[in-house]
Amino acid sequence: MARTGTTIWIVLGIGAALLLAVALIYGPDLYRKGESIVAPIMELTRSEEALSQLNAELPFTEPADGLVAEERLAAFFEVRRRLIPHYQSFEIIENRIERSQQEDFETAGEVLDAVTGTFDAQIAILREEGMSPAEFRWLEFAVYDGWLDKVEQAELGGSSLANTSEMRNLTTEDLAFVDGLRQTYGPSPALDAVHERLTARLAQVDAPAAPAVEDVPPANGELFWRHRETIAELKLDEYDDMHSRLRQGSGAGVTIKIDGDKADDEN
Repeated sequence: MARTGTTIWIVLGIGAALLLAVALIYGPDLYRKGESIVAPIMELTRSEEALSQLNAELPFTEPADGLVAEERLAAFFEVRRRLIPHYQSFEIIENRIERSQQEDFETAGEVLDAVTGTFDAQIAILREEGMSPAEFRWLEFAVYDGWLDKVEQAELGGSSLANTSEMRNLTTEDLAFVDGLRQTYGPSPALDAVHERLTARLAQVDAPAAPAVEDVPPANGELFWRHRETIAELKLDEYDDMHSRLRQGSGAGVTIKIDGDKADDEN
C-alpha cells in the first residue's frame, strides 16, 4: 500500500513575493487581506526548521542488523496515539471549510493556522517521547510498509489484522451465551460441541503463529506480530494529509492555493 501525502483543498502560493504580485494585479485592498497569511507562512517555515533541528538534537542511526527494540516500538506507538486528537481537530476544520465551499484569504489563513498548530504538535510530541523525525520515519516504514502491508496482502487466511479484536469480542460473547444455555438447560452434546469449537477459535485468534515476511528479520516479525492489533489500530491512513509530513520528512507539507477568479471577485 503506497502512502503518500495528498494536496489539501485550499491553499496559496507561498511567500512575500506572491503577495507583492497579488498587490500589483489586484490592488492594495486585496494585498492587505493577503497580509493575514504571511505570519502563518513564516511559522510553517520555522516549523520545518524545527523538524530538522530535532533530528540534530536526537541523532538516530539505523541499526546495522535492522532490529527494532521493543521499548522504541512502544515510544513509536505513544507518539501515534498522541497525534490522533490533533489530526482529528484539523479534520474538523477541513470538513467545515470544504462544506462551506469558501476559498479566500480568510479561510486560507484559518487553514494555515490549523496546519502550523498540527505541525507544532508533531514536533512537541516527538521531543517529549525522545524520538527524532528520522527514527520515527524509519519505524514507520519498518512496521507499516515493510511488514503490515505485506501481512495484510497475504490476508492471513482471509482475516485482516484490523478484525482480530472484533473477532475476539464476538467469540467471547458467543461463548458466554453458550455457557448461559448450559447453565439454564444443562449440558448437552450439541452445546458441548459448540463450546469446544468456540474455545478453539478463541485460542487461534489469541495465539496464531507469526507469519514469515520477506525481507523482515524474524525477530522483528515476531515483535510486530505480538503487537499486531496495536499496529493495525494506529495505521493513521485516514489522516495522511497531515501525517505524510512525518512519513516523508522535512519539506513534505501542505500545498495551498487561492482560486484566482474568486480573489478577483473580492477586489
